[in-house]
Amino acid sequence: MQQRKKLYHILKWSSYVLLIIIAYVLQTTTSLFVIFGVKPLLLAPLAVCIAMFEGEFAGAIFGAVAGLFCDLGSGQLFGSNGLVLMLCCFAAGLLVHVLMRPTLLTCMILSGGTLLLRGMFDFFFNLALWDYDGISRVLLTNIFPVILYSLAVTPLFYLLIKKLSARFEGLLTLE
Repeated sequence: MQQRKKLYHILKWSSYVLLIIIAYVLQTTTSLFVIFGVKPLLLAPLAVCIAMFEGEFAGAIFGAVAGLFCDLGSGQLFGSNGLVLMLCCFAAGLLVHVLMRPTLLTCMILSGGTLLLRGMFDFFFNLALWDYDGISRVLLTNIFPVILYSLAVTPLFYLLIKKLSARFEGLLTLE
């Protein structure tokens, strides 16, 4: 009995890690999912969905891992996305645990907030702080479309993580 539970836990966390790796590969593939020159950020909504169903501690860990993968593919200061996503996913997991229910609307709100915070963090520290010309155009033509496109794919992650979490929860409670 105990061995089987341990195996289910290992399978559950391994499947989440595998999903993050797959999302990273899809996110960094050059011409995949590009619409009008905009690519979605897949790792942030996936980490938020994991945080919603697995709690704040697991959310913080997977948020940090997803953020570090974002940093690997972006060429920004290494660790900045890891820190932002870790804090946002911790907050998402805590909010769902204490205050909200894990619904699609909640997922869209929390993912949207995470994407907006990450986008504004990126905008401020990479553009506004250095006072580049035309930064408002970058905000309107690059950052906001990425946020909207990423929000459009969020329901897919929500349904996938909800199904996975329910499946493993069912397996773990049977034992």
